[in-house]
Amino acid sequence: MVELDKFIKIFEGLTSAYGQTVKTDQFSEKGKHKTKSFTISNPVTKKLWREHLEGKDPALGIVPINKENKCKWGCIDIDSYAGFDHKQLINKIQKLNLPLIVFRSKSGGAHVFLFTSDYVSAALMQDKL
Repeated sequence: MVELDKFIKIFEGLTSAYGQTVKTDQFSEKGKHKTKSFTISNPVTKKLWREHLEGKDPALGIVPINKENKCKWGCIDIDSYAGFDHKQLINKIQKLNLPLIVFRSKSGGAHVFLFTSDYVSAALMQDKL
């Protein structure tokens, strides 16, 4: 449970609502699984977090912006799938000494995260990203 709590702390955000994404049976021309996403106005629970980390559908989407319009993290979603070179992106980020972390997305693109130790305005986070 400690690891779950650490993960929740890293991805702090809005606690009164969350997004969910459900896969359909269809694929786009680019080969990406088509999905339907929506927002649920209910509290985010540890059960939702646990199921998300176990890979269970529907996927959980934490809203990074809290009620005070502040956040501790933000993400750029790179929707490039066929042959995307993650290593090249990581090398460029390292060369520029940017405080970013790259994760491969389920569809083969990339999620590029920026984390802060304290809350910052959502506008500042968006500007920096």
